[in-house]
Amino acid sequence: MDKIAEKVGAWLLISGNTKAKLANDLGMSVGTLNNRLSGETEWSWKEVCDLAEIINCKLSDFR
Repeated sequence: MDKIAEKVGAWLLISGNTKAKLANDLGMSVGTLNNRLSGETEWSWKEVCDLAEIINCKLSDFR
């Protein structure tokens, strides 16, 4: 499993966290977020940096 998808999956298990909220915080649609998480489209560096901040993890956690 992709490390980003794994970390996002764990973040989504926390009460109150949703894909809709995450997508909104990242400035993208839920569909775009799903495409990124499935590996259909690649993450930009800015998106990865923003994601790490939002879900409160280190960039190295995505390696």
